[in-house]
Amino acid sequence: MKKFRISMFLMAALIGVNFNSCKKDDFSEKDAMNLQAQLDKQKSLDQDTLSTKNYRVSYTVTLVDASTSTLKSASAVSAITGAKVKFVQDTTIITKTADASGIVAFSNIKPGNANINITLADYSEVNYTVNLSSSSLSGGRQLSNIIPLIPIAGTSTGIIKGRVIYETDLTNKTPEVVPTGTKIIATVKSTSAALPSTGSGNITSISYDKLSLSATTDASGNFSMTVPATILGLEYDIIVSDFTADQKLLQDTYFSRDTFGVLTIPTNFGSSFQTASTVTVGTFIVVTVGAPDYTFTPAVANAVIDNSNGIGSINITNNGALYAQHAGYSIPLDDATIKNGSTSTGTASFNVNSFGRVTDISVSSAGFNYLPAAENFELTIPYVLVEGVVSVTVAGGVITAASITNKGKYFINRPEDVTFTYNGGAGTGATFTPSFIFTGGVYELLGVTITNGGSGYTNGTQTYNVQSILSQKAKANLHLTSSSLSAISVTDQGSNYINGVNVVLGSPNVNGGTQATATAILASGKIVSIAVTQPGSGYTSAPSVSIVNKAEKVQAKFTAMVLDGQVSGFKTVNAGNGYLAVPIVTITPSISGAGSGASAIATVSGGQVSLNLVNKGNGYRGNLPASEKPYSGTSSIIVKGSATSIVNIDLGTGKRTIEK
Repeated sequence: MKKFRISMFLMAALIGVNFNSCKKDDFSEKDAMNLQAQLDKQKSLDQDTLSTKNYRVSYTVTLVDASTSTLKSASAVSAITGAKVKFVQDTTIITKTADASGIVAFSNIKPGNANINITLADYSEVNYTVNLSSSSLSGGRQLSNIIPLIPIAGTSTGIIKGRVIYETDLTNKTPEVVPTGTKIIATVKSTSAALPSTGSGNITSISYDKLSLSATTDASGNFSMTVPATILGLEYDIIVSDFTADQKLLQDTYFSRDTFGVLTIPTNFGSSFQTASTVTVGTFIVVTVGAPDYTFTPAVANAVIDNSNGIGSINITNNGALYAQHAGYSIPLDDATIKNGSTSTGTASFNVNSFGRVTDISVSSAGFNYLPAAENFELTIPYVLVEGVVSVTVAGGVITAASITNKGKYFINRPEDVTFTYNGGAGTGATFTPSFIFTGGVYELLGVTITNGGSGYTNGTQTYNVQSILSQKAKANLHLTSSSLSAISVTDQGSNYINGVNVVLGSPNVNGGTQATATAILASGKIVSIAVTQPGSGYTSAPSVSIVNKAEKVQAKFTAMVLDGQVSGFKTVNAGNGYLAVPIVTITPSISGAGSGASAIATVSGGQVSLNLVNKGNGYRGNLPASEKPYSGTSSIIVKGSATSIVNIDLGTGKRTIEK
C-alpha cells in the first residue's frame, strides 16, 4: 500500500501544480484530456503492481559469440560485452549494456511476453520474443537465456560457392548456364544449430537481421560469396533472384495451329518458379507435302415425287339421309374451284346402307395436279333415289284415272314435299296429290288422288316419274395425297468429285411427313446417278436437291521416324484429300544443320497421299521425349568455421509467360 499512497500523493500534487500554474481561463479541454491520460496510466501501473506483486520475476540475458561458442559447456562459451539490450513489455522500456561477463539482468518484471532487441557493432542485430509466464511462479523466480550473436566482420567467415544452370534451349539435352550477373542471395535461417538459445525463458520467435548477403554469376554461371560462420555451423537459404529469358523449344501445335521449326517464348526462372511448364514433344524433322490441287464442278439434280397433288383421302363429315341403298356409286371430283384444267381427273365411290345413309366413301382414282384449294374442300354427295312411277289415263282430253306402277322409296310423308303437275300433250291444269306409307324404315308411294283432271290432254295411257325434294345430303372433306420421293434425275454430272459426297433433300411439306434420303453414285469423279434410299412421305411438291462435297481440300501431313541418324520411314498423321496430281515432298530439319539428304516421293489414290522413302539421309535427330524439369537446386546449406561450402543449383525448365 505504500506505493499506492505515494501515487495518490503524486496525483494530488500534479493536479495542484496544474491548477496553480494556469489561470482559470487558460485551462483548456486539451489540458484536461492530457491530465486524465496521465492519471489513467498511473492508475494502470498501480493496479498492475498490486495484482503481480507476489509474482514478479527477474530475467537475465547472457550474450556469447556464435563463432566460437558451442553452448554445450561453460568452458566453451565466449562472452560478449558492450552490447545494448533493450527490454520492452507493455509501457515498460528498459535499455542496459552487457557487462564483462556478457550478462544483462532485468529485475521486478511482471510475467508475460517481452520483446528483446540486441545490437552491437560488427555483429548481427537480434530481435526475439520471450514468454516469461509460468503457472509455478510464486514469491518470485529467476529466468534466463543464453543468446549467441553472429559476427558479420572479422575472421569468423566461410565461403559459399557454386554454379547455376537452367534449361533455356529445349532442342538439346544439355543444360545452359544462367546469364552473367544473375543475383544469388544467402539468408541465414533462424533454425540454424548455432542459434537456438538455452535457458528457462521460452523464446517464441527470433530473427537475425543484416545477414542477407549476395553475389552474381560470371560467364560460366559460377558464383562465390563470403559469409559469417559459426563453430556449430550456420545454415543459409540460397535464393536465385527471378529473371526472364527467351526459351527455345519445338512444339507441334501452338495456339491450336500446326507449327514447324523452333519457337522462342519468354520464360520465367528463379527460386520462385519451382513448378515448371509442361513441355510437349517437338518434331526435329518437318515433312511437308504440297497442298492439294483439287477443284470440282458441282453436279445438278432434280427430284420427282409420285402422284403430285392427287386426292389422297375423303373423310365423311355428315352421313346424310334418305339415300337409295346401293354399293359402289361413283361420282367425279370435278368441282371447278379445285381442278387445274383437264389434268385433275379424280373420282370417288361411296356406299349407302339400308337406312339411306352414306356409310363410307373412298378414292377410286386419285388424279393429280389438283389445286391447293382441294385440301379440306367440302364435297356434297348427290342423292341416288328410287323414283316413284305413276300411270295416268286420259279420256276426252281429261285425266280420268291415276295408278302407281312403282312405289319408289325415301319420300317424306308431307303433301307439300311431293307435288307434281301433269302436262302431257297440249293439256293444262291437271294436279295430283300423293299419299305415302312408312314401311321398312322408309316412305313409299301408297296412292295418287286426282285433284284436277285438267283438259286438252292426249288420250291414252302415259307414265309420270315422282321424285322427292330432299335436304339431308351427305358431306365429306377432300385431302390431297401425301406423296413420296419416286426418283432423282441428274441433269449435270459435274466433275472431280471425291469420297464423302452427301445428297441433301428438302423437308416434307406436310406436318408429320418423313424425310426422304438418297445417295450419290460416282464414276470417274462424276455424279452419274442418285439412288433414293428412303422415299419419305408428306411431299406435295418436289423437294430441293443439294449435292454436298464433304471434304474438298485437306493437306496431307506425315512425321518422319529416325533410326541411327537416318530417316527410316514415315507415320501418317493425315492422308489428306483432294489431290488430283502428285504433290512435291520436302524433308527439312527443324534446326539448321541437324541432318540432310533424306527424300521421298508421293503417290495419290482416291484423292489421298502416301509416301515412299527414296533416300534415308544422315545426321538426323529423333524427337526428344516430352520433359519438364522443376527447380531442383539445393535450397539451403550449412557453413561451419572457415570452410568452403559448395551448392549447385538447377533452375529447370522454368515457367513460360505464354501457355498455348
